[in-house]
Amino acid sequence: MIFDSPPALTLSLVASFTSSAVSIRLGLPYAGRLAMATPVARSSHATPVPQSGGLFVIASLTLAILLVAGVSDLRLRELAWLAPALLLTGLGWLDDRADLPALARLAVYALVSVMTVLSGLVPPLAATGSWLLDGAILTFFLLAFINVTNFMDGIDGIVVAGLAPALLFAGLNAGTAGDGGLALRAFVLLGALAGFFVHNRPRASIFLGDCGSIAVGFLTACILIDHAHAQGVVAAVILPLYFLCDTSITLVRRILNREKIWEGHRQHFYQRALDSGQSNGSIIARVAACNVVLCALSYAAAAGPAWQAPALGAALACVAILLLSLARGAR
Repeated sequence: MIFDSPPALTLSLVASFTSSAVSIRLGLPYAGRLAMATPVARSSHATPVPQSGGLFVIASLTLAILLVAGVSDLRLRELAWLAPALLLTGLGWLDDRADLPALARLAVYALVSVMTVLSGLVPPLAATGSWLLDGAILTFFLLAFINVTNFMDGIDGIVVAGLAPALLFAGLNAGTAGDGGLALRAFVLLGALAGFFVHNRPRASIFLGDCGSIAVGFLTACILIDHAHAQGVVAAVILPLYFLCDTSITLVRRILNREKIWEGHRQHFYQRALDSGQSNGSIIARVAACNVVLCALSYAAAAGPAWQAPALGAALACVAILLLSLARGAR
């Protein structure tokens, strides 16, 4: 099939990257009118910066998918995948402009996650023997990863450093296995994020914003679920392990300190590292390097059950080393 061929997948990657990079460059003079991030106490920037980058990212990957649809036998699932992402992008844009109530946002995230599972946009887990429990696990993961990505989008370039290696790895695995649909989704998201990084690398001229982080988190979670079906749950969990660990540890710490976990803060490891004097570039370079290692360990975990425990242990050790390096000198 044309759709599963390397030229079609390469086209999707190039189209999403080019569209993202060029549209942001052309739209920068006007991006602040869409949504502007004004510095507050928890911010990592000192001057107002447009935070509408997510609009360009999601528009670019949508354009790339539609472009590939014109030269291939694109399946309905790949087009349907865009609907919840566009809904979340719109919600995030409203939040960027008007600061919507946290519970209202969470309710919409939960509804989108439930409908994604019930509609079959992500494949059933089939892990516990109970359809209800498996669906609940998938729903929780989608909801959690939307929030995880949003929480981790706190300094220049970190979302791309944290997710790009995993997306490239998942896309290459899927392409090799002949799963053109999964490869397409991974490549268009990777390309759009890479184009965004051209303008978001330190010092960023535009931020992803909630209009991007929640949609990117949702789309990545869907890709990880598909990857879990192909390569195993352990292999899939290893890929975003740094994001999961940084968020989980920070959340537990805040709960133990009886803080309001729905309020913004600067307590993630990467934020504390920046506050302690570590450079933004150094932080995201180490995050990216860790995620490359996690990709290799995910590959090992997919080799068979005997490799899963050692690979997961090595992945946890790798993340622990990164977290310790980020905590060095942090107060």
